[in-house]
Amino acid sequence: MTLRVRIKYSKRYPATLIGHLDTMGVFQRGMRMAGWPLEFTRGFNPRIKLSSGPPLSLGVSSNAEYLDVALRRRMSAYRSGLLKEKLIEGLEVVDISEIEKDDPGINTIISGFDYQVIGEVLEKNPPFSKCSLREKDGEIFVRVMKVDGNIANPSKVSGLKGCSYKKIKTLFVD
Repeated sequence: MTLRVRIKYSKRYPATLIGHLDTMGVFQRGMRMAGWPLEFTRGFNPRIKLSSGPPLSLGVSSNAEYLDVALRRRMSAYRSGLLKEKLIEGLEVVDISEIEKDDPGINTIISGFDYQVIGEVLEKNPPFSKCSLREKDGEIFVRVMKVDGNIANPSKVSGLKGCSYKKIKTLFVD
């Protein structure tokens, strides 16, 4: 009996300084150390069956990142709580919930995301300016929605792929 769980977690400093694959490795080690009944792929090199949402760029923090994991059987709340203790500083499990076997994967569910960039806006890009970022699959627009002191909230107006933090960051002072 295989079941799936969805882990919602936050990523804050200093965990923002490790990349996406290393973050997945931290979760895999944490789940093994906590004694989770993990489901593995078949074949010569078995791996934990897990999938994650789109990767965060290096240095970016998040309040809501998601990870789907396949388990061989149900586990106790105690084992769920153990994972929280096994993670590195900056990674915090917010919620763990069981999902149906036929529910769509995490990459299917996520339809967009917003960035909040903290820094001074360059004079050449006043509030409500539009910046076009060209990608292979079309054009993506980023608009600075509001400027409040040193906090600006850019959001993607259309498209999803290619709207990276690095490209949005070019609108702001380092």
